Amino acid sequence: MRYAFALLGTLGLFVWLYPIYRFGPFAFGYDTGLYRRYLLEPLTSFPNLPVPGLDHTIFLPRMVLDLARILAPGPDAALLGAHVVFSALGACAVYLFVRAYLSRLPSLIATALYLLSAVQFAAYHEFLFKQAVALPLLLLCLMSLERERYGRAATLGALIVLTHQTTSILLLVVAAAGFAARTVTTRTISLAYTFSGVAIGAMYLLLHPHVARKIASPPVGVFIEQFEYLLWSIPIFLLALIGLYKGVPLIRRNPVLLAALLVTTAFVVFHLPFYSRIYVFFDLFLVIPAALGAEFLLSRVSGTPGKIAAGALILAVAAIPLTHRFLTYQPALDQQTQSALARLSELSVNASVITSPALMPWVQGWSRTRAYAPGLLKEPHSVTEWALYWSHSSPRADAEFLRTFPPPAYIFARQIEHSFLAPCATAISTHLYAVEECL
Repeated sequence: MRYAFALLGTLGLFVWLYPIYRFGPFAFGYDTGLYRRYLLEPLTSFPNLPVPGLDHTIFLPRMVLDLARILAPGPDAALLGAHVVFSALGACAVYLFVRAYLSRLPSLIATALYLLSAVQFAAYHEFLFKQAVALPLLLLCLMSLERERYGRAATLGALIVLTHQTTSILLLVVAAAGFAARTVTTRTISLAYTFSGVAIGAMYLLLHPHVARKIASPPVGVFIEQFEYLLWSIPIFLLALIGLYKGVPLIRRNPVLLAALLVTTAFVVFHLPFYSRIYVFFDLFLVIPAALGAEFLLSRVSGTPGKIAAGALILAVAAIPLTHRFLTYQPALDQQTQSALARLSELSVNASVITSPALMPWVQGWSRTRAYAPGLLKEPHSVTEWALYWSHSSPRADAEFLRTFPPPAYIFARQIEHSFLAPCATAISTHLYAVEECL
């Protein structure tokens, strides 16, 4: 079996390191710059002071990044190294989680399906780092609840609350559903289960007192479209359907696993708040019935060589969506924009850089300037004010708008974002413009 673990490790490292080898830090998506900006700030405390996009509630990821910056030579090595390490820890946690329910062979198959999932790769590519840190904690917490080790579950739940809001909400809903399922099946109420759930919930409310407002207006960013999710998940759906004959009795015997599958299914099917962020968890929990389906198919093949060939064929089919992603993989920014971002580090830390929402995290992460983009990070101007500026109806109106940003002010915009450029702005370098002439 050690050869199987070695193969899984090699597979995981290839999936995680391939984008970095080809494109470096620009291989990843929108959130990359927010975390990189945190690493650019001087280390003055532990964890270091929050930055826009990483507030005081994001406690554990900030500690992780601070440790990474101490150990790694530079922000890129620290950021990408931490991302790979926690992706690997997540894969290990997946194996341990599945192993709590299944024998070794289907657990290995489930882990391989997780590593080959295009949905999981999309989460990795979009740099959902808080989720990557929270995932091992979530799976260990659910295992603790299933095994009725409530003190450990409460501790892990508290760490999740200090890590990622979406994972915290999912944990609370799954824990509540698991409590209901266990109460119905055993006809008893566990006070220890109740206490651990209340403790996690109380801590979450302490850090997020406006949770009702957040649920009513959930994040609008979608890291994967529904059609893409369905298309990429065809192999795992088919295997899960095959595995249901053994999966249903197993799931019914384990109330927390039952709750996890039902809750994530409900989020995805009924488009509940945060549903687009739950795709990655739904895909994860589906690997259990999918592994059972693969095991059933292997049981129909006789002889070790035949089983190896059949297993390789199953994994090859499961890897088709991921292979397509690899073949069409491109960085979010072109080479010219990447080079222009690198020059932003020459600007003063007191400078203001006005940019588009698409570029804001990159500007934030490749400089220590104050980045401003409409609708992001509490930027104070209204949509009406931005619309008036974009119209460039008069030089005076442009000057009045630009004067509201702390000097010295600059504009960072590509040709496709020409509406951000005042006619009076002066080009300094590629995509970077000074606005002194406008004031």
